[in-house]
Amino acid sequence: MSEKYPAYRVFIVRPWHAQASKIHRHLDDGVEHVNGVLAAIQDAAKLHNEQGRFQVEIVFDETTMQPGSTILQQLYVALQACDLTVVLLDGLRPNVVFEYGLVLGMIEAKGEALSRVLGLHATDATVLVRNYFELPTRAPTLAGPDVGVINPPLDISRHFSDISGLFVHRYDRHQIIHTVRDWFLAYFRRDLERGGVPRATVATEADPEGGGTSGAATAQGQTADIWNQYRKGDYEQIIRRADTMKLPDELKALALAYMKSRRVHDAIRVWAHLEKLVAEANELEKMRYTVKLHLGICQYIVGRYEIALALFENAVELEGESAKSKAKGWREKAKEKVVGNFVEPARSVTEE
Repeated sequence: MSEKYPAYRVFIVRPWHAQASKIHRHLDDGVEHVNGVLAAIQDAAKLHNEQGRFQVEIVFDETTMQPGSTILQQLYVALQACDLTVVLLDGLRPNVVFEYGLVLGMIEAKGEALSRVLGLHATDATVLVRNYFELPTRAPTLAGPDVGVINPPLDISRHFSDISGLFVHRYDRHQIIHTVRDWFLAYFRRDLERGGVPRATVATEADPEGGGTSGAATAQGQTADIWNQYRKGDYEQIIRRADTMKLPDELKALALAYMKSRRVHDAIRVWAHLEKLVAEANELEKMRYTVKLHLGICQYIVGRYEIALALFENAVELEGESAKSKAKGWREKAKEKVVGNFVEPARSVTEE
């Protein structure tokens, strides 16, 4: 692997398989599925390594756990060495919750970004109640000999106290290999575009040696600075720099990322600034529809239906009265709320 490509070290929060680690008791309930997901992640990492896109290393698994020091000490060492932590939410288990909390605590202490933590949430994930019993697959019955303990569906918005800022990607276990490959590629490509993890110099077409100060490298540095400032929460600074450098595409990507992670109020702030930016620049006229539509959607989500309706009206004017108009559909939904005199109070957004 050439040093021109960045190396990512990945820690995966998930249940441990005792047969390999010789440390934990075997979890009978659901481990076979977990092993399949881990294999898919490892296969995807191997694929990207072979194709020269990224160097992905899974730095901590059951084979690396060694007797002689505590598991907690080994967790700390592994987490400190990683660029990315994946929280595998195939089911809610005590160790997964503990390690997820440990990750967030370390990130907070180091002042790092939550983009370094990603959740993989199985569509059929459950709260693994049976694992609290000594023999999970033989848990006591609740109502007679033929009725066993049921693992309820996992709802991370209720079962975790706070997942604010955590990016969660849902997956189907039967499509996991394709999901993980695409997910790895999207995440690491985004990281490169933002000037993400500089463990190695990144070569570009304009600067093939990866060591100069080309225009491409300068633009990458500006983009990285934009994201770093926002990760630190310095909103005023990010807006000033965006104004100076005129990076509407970067702000658009940021707003969409916030919407995807259900941080709607943050998305509103970015879309509102971008609305002003595109209104003042004629060359950004084509972006006005997108901004009006998405800002309206965000306002609708938080219950500001009259504001949303006005934005959808503007979007329809920009796009036209097409029968397939997305803005037109949203306009009708907002109109039902306003005209029907069914204005709900603004509600908080629970992130998944």
